[in-house]
Amino acid sequence: MNAFSEIIDRDDDRLAPANTAVGTPQAITSATPVDAAVQPKRDGAGRLARWTETHARSLAKAVSWRATGSLDTFIVAFVITGSTKLAGSVAVTEILTKILIYYLHERIWAWVPWGKR
Repeated sequence: MNAFSEIIDRDDDRLAPANTAVGTPQAITSATPVDAAVQPKRDGAGRLARWTETHARSLAKAVSWRATGSLDTFIVAFVITGSTKLAGSVAVTEILTKILIYYLHERIWAWVPWGKR
C-alpha cells in the first residue's frame, strides 16, 4: 500500500459515514466546514450564485498592483535619468493617478456581463 492509497482508504468520519463508498453522492456532498467554505455559492433554487467582488477587494487589488507598478516605474525612471529624486517624484505622482484609474476600470468591468458565468 502506498501513501496515496492510505489517504484514499482511511476512514474519515468528517467526510462521510464509514459505510459510505468513496465516490458516491453521499460521500461527495458530505463536506467538512473547510471544504464547504471553498465550494461555489448557490442561490435558493440551487443554481450557482454570481461571484461578486466588494469595493474593498477591488481597492486592495488596485493598491497592491500599483505598488508593483510604481516600483517598476521608479527603476525605469532611475535608469533613464540617473536621478533618484526625479525617479521618486515620477513614481509618487503615478501612484496617485493610477490607483484611481485602476479602481474605476475594475468597477466598470464588474458591470460587464461578458465572460461571467
